[in-house]
Amino acid sequence: MKLLRPFSITAGTVALVAAWCWLDMSTADYRAGGFFGGRTTAGWFVIGSPFLLVFALGVSLVFSLIARRFGTRVGWACLLVVFVPLTAIAYFNTTPAARVRAALDLDPPAGTQIFRIAQFDSFNEGISIYGVCSADAPFVDKLIAAKGLKPSDPHGLLPGGMQEESIPPENAAAYSGNRLAIFYDADLSRLYFYRRFGQPRP
Repeated sequence: MKLLRPFSITAGTVALVAAWCWLDMSTADYRAGGFFGGRTTAGWFVIGSPFLLVFALGVSLVFSLIARRFGTRVGWACLLVVFVPLTAIAYFNTTPAARVRAALDLDPPAGTQIFRIAQFDSFNEGISIYGVCSADAPFVDKLIAAKGLKPSDPHGLLPGGMQEESIPPENAAAYSGNRLAIFYDADLSRLYFYRRFGQPRP
């Protein structure tokens, strides 16, 4: 137990590691105007929490040693210098705008409105993101060219979870390729997209 003293450093390390990992691993269920970017607890975070606790306790040994040698304030200062930036990076990497960039692998134009973003993780398919955002025709053309998307049959392109959305009519432009599928409703200037980051397992 001596290695974990001062206990305030140990408790702080565990709390900061938990906050960082929760943000970094978070899934999403965001609608326009939603709270806290629609972040939700990832299943892997819950499953892996015992391992995260062991990791956090291991990391706390370093800061506890610093605190015992140089004082608690120095230990806290070092702890915050490490984990505040990590937590901030995780926060900004999991905003709705960041998830749109990750899904499209392209920066949307300034002023893009995000109406819906959902990110989920499954053992079979890995991380997937689907969403709806505003988009003009030039951006959609740029996206199609950059990702090498091809015209596709719209049936079955979008996941079942998007059926609650106002999916564009069947004659809307549909494209897919490189694990990305999109619909574009030119009348409403809305882009519907679905991106898989993993290869489905048999």
